Amino acid sequence: MGTMNEILENSQKAEGNMEALQSESQMQGLMDSEITRRGQLLANQALVQSAGDRLRLDKERRGMLAEDRIMTLKIMERDNMTEQDRAVGVKEGAEFKDF
Repeated sequence: MGTMNEILENSQKAEGNMEALQSESQMQGLMDSEITRRGQLLANQALVQSAGDRLRLDKERRGMLAEDRIMTLKIMERDNMTEQDRAVGVKEGAEFKDF
């Protein structure tokens, strides 16, 4: 299948019905392939927009989780502490507050 200019030239030079029908079918084929190409480009655009939206939501979610971690108050029980709790928040000789 040729380009649009070639198809138009063939259409102008057509001498009979058969050549005119052939030019018409070539134009129709070119139009169909361009419609398919347009559909693929629109689908790609939708995918790119979707990926951008997912990236934005992921960044927002990470920010919320980081803020949540900062704002979390951890209450430790002196009888039920993990090794990490003992290493991080308790100094030797520090007492717990009774609530």
